[in-house]
Parts: sequence; structure tokens; C-alpha cells
Amino acid sequence: MSNMKARFSLLLGILISILAYSQDFTYTYNGSPCARNAYTFTPNITVNFDSIVWNFGDGVTQSTLQAVAVNHAYIQAGIFKVTMNVYHSNSIVNAVTHNVTVYDKPNLTFNYTAPSLVCAPDDSVVLTVDTINIEPEDLKFTIDWGDKSQVTLGKKQISKPQTHRYTRTSCGNVITIGNSQIHDKFLITISATNECSQVPVFLFKPVDIKSAPNVGFSIENTNYDSLTSTFYVCDSGQVLLKNQSYGQDNCLEVNDVIWDVYNENNQKIQECINDCKESFTLPYPGFGKYRVVLTQDNACGAASVSRYVVFRRPPKVSFTLKEKVYCYPTPVTFLNTSGDDVTKFWWDFIGDSSQIFVDTVKANHQWLYTEAGTYDVHLWGTDNYCINSHDTVLDLTKRCKDIYVPNAFLPDSKNPELNAFKPKAKDLTQYRIDIYDMYGRHIWSSTALDNYGCPSEGWDGTCPDGTPCQAGTYIWKIKATINYPNVGEVKWDGQVYNKKGKRSTSGTVILIRQ
Repeated sequence: MSNMKARFSLLLGILISILAYSQDFTYTYNGSPCARNAYTFTPNITVNFDSIVWNFGDGVTQSTLQAVAVNHAYIQAGIFKVTMNVYHSNSIVNAVTHNVTVYDKPNLTFNYTAPSLVCAPDDSVVLTVDTINIEPEDLKFTIDWGDKSQVTLGKKQISKPQTHRYTRTSCGNVITIGNSQIHDKFLITISATNECSQVPVFLFKPVDIKSAPNVGFSIENTNYDSLTSTFYVCDSGQVLLKNQSYGQDNCLEVNDVIWDVYNENNQKIQECINDCKESFTLPYPGFGKYRVVLTQDNACGAASVSRYVVFRRPPKVSFTLKEKVYCYPTPVTFLNTSGDDVTKFWWDFIGDSSQIFVDTVKANHQWLYTEAGTYDVHLWGTDNYCINSHDTVLDLTKRCKDIYVPNAFLPDSKNPELNAFKPKAKDLTQYRIDIYDMYGRHIWSSTALDNYGCPSEGWDGTCPDGTPCQAGTYIWKIKATINYPNVGEVKWDGQVYNKKGKRSTSGTVILIRQ
């Protein structure tokens, strides 16, 4: 009997243990396991009970009288110990506990201890990114170093030091944070996302990256050959060497600026220290080749640059006229008398730069001038290093051939030069003259030319009816073309009628009777 009781007690204990072990709960979350999302806890109970008391692990509890699901939202990330206590007859008959991991948007920090001096490109910067939260596996964070380089990392790289070497200084760089501008710094930006954050979370850190001076200098109005690092000064006289780096790199805190000038025997002929930081005036040392060295230093080190300066005689550029020219239209021959070392020429025969003619060899040119004017003729030439020029002025305000029209005549005169109205000209190929009275009535005309192209007829003052015309003013009109050697036929544009050189193909003549 005692054995039966013992076996029954054992079986009852096992059954109670199985029932107790089978009491449990499950949980799910709305969308993602993130703070502020609803978590649902569902009990799985097979024993008799009076109530269930939930402890969500964040100081919040909730009681139910039935085995129903309950909802709870965590306001922050963490690992929470959630306990389901099952009560019967005021006693706990079962207690089940699970750890619930709740994530949140990235909550990163980073540690960067700014060194007293960081010099590009030799020194590196190190920063460590960490997180206050427990991050999900999909965490991604990007470090933008501010110099157009960046790296994207994952959860495994959290708390691992990240090293970056800047290849250039932050001098001259400008960053904007809010409404403020910060000069001469790079901005390190860290952005991070995980499944709880659709919008990246950002962290910022301005850093100051210095470097040794970036040295360079220039000379205005010179030809620079980058292959030989040589400036060609095409004249005698002093030149101004400008320190290109000093104005830009003042934020690099340049200490000393030294200019040294050496001749072709490597003898120092000029030196300037600190009194010429921005520019150095080099007195004319004579034609020849010189080496100029500019050295600057600061806390990051020293740098220097060496350039050659050649004082060179400009090439001879000149031209002459084959013949003297005072009138138009005419072809003009220009003889190029430049030196043989000139390798390229530019001609401007009009003087307004509208037409430039280029020669790669020394050559003569002929230019046809068909209109009156004052022409500034220019010739430029270069020996590949220096440019020189020559110019002259052609004053072509007179016609080489013209028609002379008298302004009065006396039909009763015994002088044959005065008793008829006849224009004087030669080499005319076409010709017509018409005479009108002041009322516009046609009086007389002629197209007659002799063998020399001269007008062969003149008006003797007779009206169309054969009677002598009255003394007074009459109007003439002429249309003509003149033949010019080496030019051809040119239309006559009239005689000059005012001080500005204006021409007209019509005018007046006075008939005088005694």
C-alpha cells in the first residue's frame, strides 16, 4: 500500500511539472522591433488560474483575468526582462520570463581627439564611432571625411578605430553649419541608418588640416614654358615676381619667405628674406638666364620652388613699303624685313583687327586698298618666346585718278579753256554727263570720250532750242568708271564737296555771260 502511494505521488509530481513547464507566452511586434512600435504578448496557459500579471521589464505592469493578448510599446531601446506571473488562489502557480530586445534609430557617438597639429599628407586622423543603443544587424554608417572621400561600414565596425590620411590642407575650405560659416576646416560627417530609421542620423566634427606651404610664383606679361620651368622676359628692366601661394595660404601661417637669385655660374646675385613675402622686384641683371628660388616654411615644414628667368632680346620685326603711296585705289606691296629668327607672323593691313593673316615663314604681301581712309598697318612676330611688332600709317585720302569738274565757265570768252564746260579726266571706260537747269529741265548731255579716255565734248551754254542759255546756276550729274593699272575698273564716287571728304556725283556750275 505504501508503494502504491509513493508511485502515485511520483506520477502526480511529474504531471504537475509537465503542466507547469507547458505554461508560456509568445510575442510579436508591429512592423519592426523598434521603440514606439506596439509589441503583442500572447499567453499559452493550460492550468487553472485566477489572473495573469505582466511585468514588461521597464517598470510597467498590466493584469488580466483571462488568457488574452496584451499590447505594450517601449519608449526606448534596450533588453527587457518580460515576466508572465500566473496566479491561482492568491498564489503564483507559474512564472515565465523572456528577454525582449528592442531597437531604436541609431544613437551614435564618436571620439576624435584633435591633435595640436595635423599636417597633410603625412599625418593621419583617427576617430572611433560607438553607439549608446543595441544596434540591429542592418546598421550602416558612413563617414564622410570632408575632402570628397568617404567610407561605409556596418555593425561589425562599431567601436573599431577608423583612420584617414588627408592629402591636402583645409586651408581655403569653407563649411556651413546652420547659419554659420567656418573657414579653413574640413567637416567630418557621420550618417547612420538601421531598420528603425528611414532618415539618416547625422553627427558633425570640424577638423583643421594644415600642410607645408604650396609654393609658386609668377611674372606678369611673360611667356612661361612649363616643360623647362622658364619665364621669358622680353625686354630689359626690372620685373615683379609675385608669390602665388602667400595670399592663398595665409591660413597656413607662413613663417619665413626667402627669395634667392643665381646666375648661370650658380653665384647668388640677389636675396630677400621676409621683406618681400608677397612679391619680389628683381632688378634687371642683364640679358641671360637666371635661376630664382622661392622658399617658405611653417609648422608643417618647408617647401621651395625653382624657376628660370631668361631676359631675352625681342626679335626684330619690321616691314617697308615697296613704293610710296599717297592715293587710292592702289595695290600696296609690303616687304617683310624682320629677322630670320622670327617663326610666326600676324599681319593686319586694315588696322581694325577684323582680318588677321598668319604666316609661319617670312613672306611679302600685297594688299589692295579701294577706299579712302587712314589705315594703321600692323605686323607682329614671335620667335616662340618673345613678341615684337612694327606698324605704319597709310594716309589714303586722295584718289590716284579723278575727274575734275569746273565750277564756272564763260561761253563768250576767247580762251578755249573757259568758253565751254568740260570736265577733265583720263582713262575713263564709261562716261555720261547731264546738265539741268534749276527747274530740273534737261539741257545737255554727252558720253563722248577720246582715245585716252578723256571727255571730248563740252557744253557751250546753248539751250536745246539752239538759243544761248541765260547766265546763272546749272546742275550737272556724272556717271563714270575709271581704269586703274593692277586694279581694274572702279566706279567714280564723285568729287569732294566738304571738309570731311564727302563726295558727290552731282554739283553746280555757274554760266557767266559778259
